[in-house]
Amino acid sequence: MDGVLPLTKQPGIDNLYDIQPSTIQINCLRDFTMPRVTFGSALQRHVQVPALEVKGATVREALDAAFREHTRMRSYVLDDQSHLRKHMSVFIDGRAITDRKGLTDPVSETAHIYVVQALSGG
Repeated sequence: MDGVLPLTKQPGIDNLYDIQPSTIQINCLRDFTMPRVTFGSALQRHVQVPALEVKGATVREALDAAFREHTRMRSYVLDDQSHLRKHMSVFIDGRAITDRKGLTDPVSETAHIYVVQALSGG
């Protein structure tokens, strides 16, 4: 896998909805050498993708690296214009990205990128 390293599942965390903000902060302080991409459990029902360490300085570059190894996940996350689908959310170290079309938000070498289905309803 060129530029992608699978990571092991963290004990006690079955899906991203189980992660509390304090857990996200602690995980972000871990010593990573490349950005880490994690796909939420709702997406995992369609395509099993382990957490990955990938090369990339932006969300686009990091996701493209993950999609090179797991091509089926791309169509669940991005539309035919390569923009983030409306029902998807991406977080960098617990903060929502601002550029949903170009995915140009910068990511550091220690960033943790979470890709999840957006929740809606009333």
